[in-house]
Amino acid sequence: MKKIIGCPAGEWALKLYTVDRFISLEYLLDEQEGEYGICGFPQRVHSYEYLRNEKIDDLIVIINDTRKYEEIKKKLEKYGLIENIHFFNGWKLDSNFYHEVYADKGWQEFEQSDTNALKRQRQGWKDRARAMSQLIPEDVKVLMDIGCGEELLKEFLCKDIKYYGLDYCERNKETIICDINKEKLPDIKVDLYYMAGIIDYVTDIPNFIKQLSRAKYVVMSKTRNERFIRLDDKVMDSGYMNYGISSYYCSNLITDMFEIGFVCRKMQWNYKQRDEH
Repeated sequence: MKKIIGCPAGEWALKLYTVDRFISLEYLLDEQEGEYGICGFPQRVHSYEYLRNEKIDDLIVIINDTRKYEEIKKKLEKYGLIENIHFFNGWKLDSNFYHEVYADKGWQEFEQSDTNALKRQRQGWKDRARAMSQLIPEDVKVLMDIGCGEELLKEFLCKDIKYYGLDYCERNKETIICDINKEKLPDIKVDLYYMAGIIDYVTDIPNFIKQLSRAKYVVMSKTRNERFIRLDDKVMDSGYMNYGISSYYCSNLITDMFEIGFVCRKMQWNYKQRDEH
């Protein structure tokens, strides 16, 4: 996550931010050093000169005062910041902002930095595996679990289904090791490809899913990323969350799958537990 900085301090910061958003800022930028607070919560204020100490690509500056936007823009550009990459109009945030702020790391990098990632997520993933297993057609005899992790799906499968677990690293002695962003899927005949929480981390989804045409069925989960919460906490029903690597929606997925011969038979959203289809 990048450092989020407010600019400038003062009444327009008070109007734009909720308290939660305000205290999550790294600091504020303004003409002079000092301190500014909202509802008793203080934030450090640095002058623009402080940007010389920062690594620019690690920063996102939100300009609070639209009236002074052009003036502040010139000051930020003086220190090498680029509009809609390093700084944004806080009252007109668009997809570029949400991409820069919320674009997730690849799963490999995330897991390396958090060795307990699998354990912490286990129960939620187990519930998801249970729900997704109920979508597997009765005539499936062989399936491949792409991004298998701890192979939670196996607990919910019929015993006569042949199971192949595939992941980017070895999970057990039977794991098929394959980095799907760098290598093609192994040439193994299966009836169904199963993908739970994987598709949003594929760098080139349209090209990747062309490989899925080898199977009769695909069961997958897809993050519901057609909704976002603005800085003022207003929920928008069409926008960007940018889970994973890029903005790729369920509508894109259904269209691309249709082009290689698949039809969406069923879609469900367990909105009470997980924010994905």
